[in-house]
Amino acid sequence: MNNGVTVSWEYWENEVCVGVMYPTTAYLKDAVKRWSTLTLHREFRVLKSSPGIYEVCCVKPDCAFRVYAYKGKWDDHLEVKTVVHHTCTLDQLDAKHRNLSTGFVASHMYSHIVQNTAYEPKSIINSIEERFRYRISYQKAYSAKRKVLEHRWGTYEASYHNLTRLLHTIVQMNPDSYYDTKTYPCQQKPGK
Repeated sequence: MNNGVTVSWEYWENEVCVGVMYPTTAYLKDAVKRWSTLTLHREFRVLKSSPGIYEVCCVKPDCAFRVYAYKGKWDDHLEVKTVVHHTCTLDQLDAKHRNLSTGFVASHMYSHIVQNTAYEPKSIINSIEERFRYRISYQKAYSAKRKVLEHRWGTYEASYHNLTRLLHTIVQMNPDSYYDTKTYPCQQKPGK
């Protein structure tokens, strides 16, 4: 069925193959991390990451694993050009995975945390362990939750700086009201 919408890129959730296209480097990074953690259970390191090129290899120096994606000069997507599979052996599953970054955890848990802001870091740890079979630290879970909340609602500092604009908008919507603000110098940081 063709509904008139065409997309020049496609991606698979748990596998990276030659010829697969991704709209941005961020989508490709996410796909490689998912593939690495869910299917391969191996770690990788990034050789090059830019808006036009993304290349990773295995952390073990004797392994031939490599993924290389390139964005052509006139293309609006990255295309995977090379995938060389792991030649190293997996002796046992490690308890931690270096590619489960705070940003990756935050993007995976985003909808859960936004729907329930009381979602605790321990619940994030359990959810990641259940989904990916790796245990993350409490600090990483806490940082991921903070990153999600800041992405959704902004930082405390940004909210404070937007307060006068908010008050001004309230006065515009309610003509018989007014506001008055007083600023005090910061005791801890002179000049602010």
